[in-house]
Amino acid sequence: MFNVDAFLSYLVNPYLLGGVGITIGLTITTILIGLALALPLALASMSHNRFLRAPAKFYIWVFRGTPLLVQIVIIYTGLPQLGLRFDVLTSAILALSLNEAAYLSETIRAGFSAVAKGQIEAAKAQSPLPALEKLISNYTREAGVRNLEREIGTVARKVARRVASSEVKRAKVTDKELDRYLGQARYMPEHENREDMVGVATGMFYTPVGGDILFIETSVSPGRGMLLTGQLGDVMKESARAALTYAKTNGDR
Repeated sequence: MFNVDAFLSYLVNPYLLGGVGITIGLTITTILIGLALALPLALASMSHNRFLRAPAKFYIWVFRGTPLLVQIVIIYTGLPQLGLRFDVLTSAILALSLNEAAYLSETIRAGFSAVAKGQIEAAKAQSPLPALEKLISNYTREAGVRNLEREIGTVARKVARRVASSEVKRAKVTDKELDRYLGQARYMPEHENREDMVGVATGMFYTPVGGDILFIETSVSPGRGMLLTGQLGDVMKESARAALTYAKTNGDR
């Protein structure tokens, strides 16, 4: 018959709790040490230098190809024959860390290898943020990013040609140099006036490719009525008539 009291007393046994603490500490320690060893090991295994790549590959092959228990026994009982003696806990940490490093290094290497070559080249070809902002606002006007992709490709090809012709070794495309690669800006976004001006109002409009602001200027001339110029929609015309009505109503104030 199952004894609940005996089971609960077993869970709070000092030896069991001590073992839990040692296990948790051992796990955290081996993961941290293994991770610290895995990154340089993964980079060495991917290196083009065979003097770095060959030892790293051999290390990974040995520690992944032999049972962990065998590695622990060799470290605890074999190394003392060479004059290297460790206690039980240190031997466990050393064996687990070296084994963990071999497996983590392969995980890290697989992650690096999974990155497409095009993405790596794109990361190396990144431009400063102001240059991208100017390219978007001054050279593209669309709902999607198709033209943006074309313009970035144009800049990339022209930079590549300069590098291939040995004109430069590296090129950093800034917002001030976009004209050199793409020519004169096609669109000139309006900027909000910092100070209010008499006869000028700031309006907003939207199009299928986004919104922007525009300045509505008025001038007084002899005669009656109101003349609207430009390609204005019905809403803007109605707003202009409402503004004229307001001006007539409050003109004597």
